[in-house]
Amino acid sequence: MLSYRPSAVVPPAIFLAAAGLLGACRTLPPAAHTPGQAAEEARGRDQPVAAPPSPAHLFPLAAGQWAYRVKSSDRDQPARGVIRLHRVHDDPAFPWRRRTVDGRTEHLGTGADGAILVRSVEEPAWDSHTVYDPPLPLVPGDLTPGNQTVRQARMTVYSLKNPRKTKNRGTCRVVITAAAARPLRVGSRTYSAIRIHIEYRAKLRLASVKSTCSSSYAPGVGLVAEESEEIVRALVIGWTIRQKLELVEPGNIDGGKNKPPQPPD
Repeated sequence: MLSYRPSAVVPPAIFLAAAGLLGACRTLPPAAHTPGQAAEEARGRDQPVAAPPSPAHLFPLAAGQWAYRVKSSDRDQPARGVIRLHRVHDDPAFPWRRRTVDGRTEHLGTGADGAILVRSVEEPAWDSHTVYDPPLPLVPGDLTPGNQTVRQARMTVYSLKNPRKTKNRGTCRVVITAAAARPLRVGSRTYSAIRIHIEYRAKLRLASVKSTCSSSYAPGVGLVAEESEEIVRALVIGWTIRQKLELVEPGNIDGGKNKPPQPPD
């Protein structure tokens, strides 16, 4: 991540004016405080700052299916899609498989800091299985509002039909920013949702990918809304896909098994 000195980006005249303004402010007498204001400030100092939720509380790893309303730039009409999550028993480090509404299957696990990690992604439509080394965070371990998590990884793309065949190689970089909880209306419900914004850049031998994704998670519920854009360039052609998801109703639609908690109406 790049960092900049203030003098490198602020014109000198403005920089000096700001310094002069700060100097003038230091000469002002302190503002008078009434007893009521002093008591209010004391109460504010005594109140602890709420800790951000854990990644597992935002992204519950529990088997089930969740229904979403899907709007996509490659479809004329909104559709209903389902995200499925199940556990496998032959992969202890990354035991969870999440099948997305567009047919991808993500291999998920938990990092030492609690982050929800993606080790690889299967895409049957492209006969590809992309493996990230090291795995990339889907939900970072530090969810402090405004905090940025930056990761880089090597990518190897294998054939799903012939796993020994390497189709492509490259590198990628992700920048993840967490935001503070805010009310979010989805359908007939309002959630206290935390937005996680991901910027993803990948460079391979024959293609490049640039995508952004803003996912809103409600603690104890999981993903309630998402907006994404993916721009792919391959040789002389390219395409862009935009997609929007909204949770149809909270909870598991497979009969209530492993159903996560629901928010109050």
